[in-house]
Formats: sequence, C-alpha cells, structure tokens
Amino acid sequence: MKHTTSRKKYSLILASNYLPLSCKPIKKTLRYLINGQGRAMDTETGMLYTFEDWIESFTTSIAMDYQESIRSEKIWMMIPDIVVLDKPYKRHRSNSLKVVPKKVLERDSYTCGYCGKHLAKTWDRTMDHVFPLSKGGPDTYDNVTACCKKCNNQKANKTLKELGWTLRHKLIKPEDSILYHVPRTKWLDSWRDYLKKEMSDFEN
Repeated sequence: MKHTTSRKKYSLILASNYLPLSCKPIKKTLRYLINGQGRAMDTETGMLYTFEDWIESFTTSIAMDYQESIRSEKIWMMIPDIVVLDKPYKRHRSNSLKVVPKKVLERDSYTCGYCGKHLAKTWDRTMDHVFPLSKGGPDTYDNVTACCKKCNNQKANKTLKELGWTLRHKLIKPEDSILYHVPRTKWLDSWRDYLKKEMSDFEN
C-alpha cells in the first residue's frame, strides 16, 4: 500500500499483557493492524480498535491534521501512538551488539560526553572509550561516549579519575532500551506510562 506522511512517526508496540516490546515505524505498525495481529489504542480512553474500526472512528476527525495522519489512495487515517498485539509476545533482547559510532552519536544526541559541546560539524565528531582500551576497558556501548576532537585529544589514554572529569550523560546499552533506535524528537508523551524508566534514563 503506497502512502505518504509529512514526517516519520513511530508507534509503541505492546504485548497483550501491555508490556512494551518495541517502537516501530508506521510501515511496520500498519502490518500488525492490517494482518489482524494487533489493535490500535485510543490513548485518551484506553479503548482498542481493529484496523477497520480505527479508520472509521479516526478519519474524519483528523482531516486537517496531516502531520498525524497517513494517506493512501483508499484511506486517510490517524497514526496510532500505541498498538497492542493480540498475543503475549516476549521482548527479544540481544546479548551483545557491535559498537557503531553513528549509533553512539545518536544515543548521546550529538553532544560531547565530557564538555557538553554540540557536535554540529562532521569533522568534530568522534567517540571515546571512557575507560581506555589500553588499560583493559571493554569495547561496549556502556564504555563509549560521543566526544569532540578537542576532548578526545586531551583525554588520550587517561581515565576520568586521573583527569578529574565526569560524564554528562548515562551510557545506555542499546539492547536494554526500546527507545535506542528512535530519535528523541519522535518520542511521545503517551508512551510514558509504559516506558517511564527508559525515558527517564535517557533524559537524565
């Protein structure tokens, strides 16, 4: 089904017992609804709707709100914030993930973990192992931070204790967070009841 939206939006996917499983882009969210594997939630009332009932109930009321809707040749519907699946699926967790610099930068909002500088310039973007590899530090997400070139050069292979430095943000493991692959600008307040701890970890 071809469709267009004015901006990419994500939906929170819950199991039938309302435990959070993942956040999916709208294309994948629609598959659950169209295939009858889940129902869309009206976050104001908590009521659940099948795909057909959702379209019927939330089409005419959002005709002027294009940013929150999706349109094809046959339908024009509101994008659901939350979709509840019909089965109690278990959340899949990865035991380990290879560290990818781009993902580290996205996780840390393109901000140096040491000085707080916004890394607006591509040439100024790097990442640093908080506890140096040369001293036995692991090459894992909970030991790397986004870093500007100046701080990277100053830190070299020293530890934070040696320099008297402190980190400005928490180093979240991607396998521990549903929100890791979702840009922070796309988070929705309606998710907070289900992702309170994860949202708080990133925001603090």
